[in-house]
Amino acid sequence: LGGGQTLELLSNTLTPGAHTITLTATDSDNDTGQATITIEVFTADVELPKRLAVSPEAAAFFAAPGSNATFTVNALVRNLGGGTIQWSATDNASWLTLSAASGFTPADLTLTINSTGLAPGVYHGTVTFTGLESEDSPQMIDFELTIAGGPPTIYIPAIRR
Repeated sequence: LGGGQTLELLSNTLTPGAHTITLTATDSDNDTGQATITIEVFTADVELPKRLAVSPEAAAFFAAPGSNATFTVNALVRNLGGGTIQWSATDNASWLTLSAASGFTPADLTLTINSTGLAPGVYHGTVTFTGLESEDSPQMIDFELTIAGGPPTIYIPAIRR
């Protein structure tokens, strides 16, 4: 075969495995030459980076004073990338509890909000999820719990004469 010439082969048209390629060339004098080569095609599995995702992003609840109301939220912990993520979760409010504090993706958790013993007011809490080797860590779910005030107070203006 002549020098300086190239043969281009598109590898995306070949399936993984061994392939034998035979090239036959004929010159202007009608002389024929032949070359054979065997190639091996491999696939490379590219693993996507780990990306922690939690849902929902936030939730809000309303309770009457003294109602001892309990609410639950189903939280999803997922990896939007490749592989599995080992995660841990913490909360910063005594009225929030988690069904699990750690695990592996995918996971479905129950978060419980309990208004027992809380005075009227607006309460804020966060559950923070941290994923080992995750690009999008930490992720948070924000909560707001409103305990309504008691019966309204009516003020009567004092009139002096």
